[in-house]
Amino acid sequence: MKNITHMSSNAVPNSLAELYAQYPIRPIHDDVDLDNAMEMVDRLAVLARRTEDQNDYLELLADAIEKYEKKDPINTRKLDPIETLILLMRQRHMNDSDLGRVLGNRSLGAKIIHRSRRLSQANIAALCKHFAVGPQVFFKV
Repeated sequence: MKNITHMSSNAVPNSLAELYAQYPIRPIHDDVDLDNAMEMVDRLAVLARRTEDQNDYLELLADAIEKYEKKDPINTRKLDPIETLILLMRQRHMNDSDLGRVLGNRSLGAKIIHRSRRLSQANIAALCKHFAVGPQVFFKV
């Protein structure tokens, strides 16, 4: 079984070559690869400003994640939007505070998970970007 590679806590590299040296982009074959790719996405996503190389790298990484998830999609048809969100959070080892940070308000994560607040369109947009999924996973059909 493969282990998750935790990235160093140093600053995110600026150049494509340095990014690739830290985490080479390659096809994602399993959940460990996905966790590693998502960790790098998370590190890049929180940057206030990204270089052109960082944006290009992020786009390539998102493409690899999307390709893997299309091959092994999350079956959300039987889940309501909050159950889907909880599943996505568990896959990425996130807690309520982490969710709140993605949504821009640390306390909002717990309120949504405990169903005292509903997901807004802005929340769904932020979640789609963070989890690299389409908005349909947050709607019950």
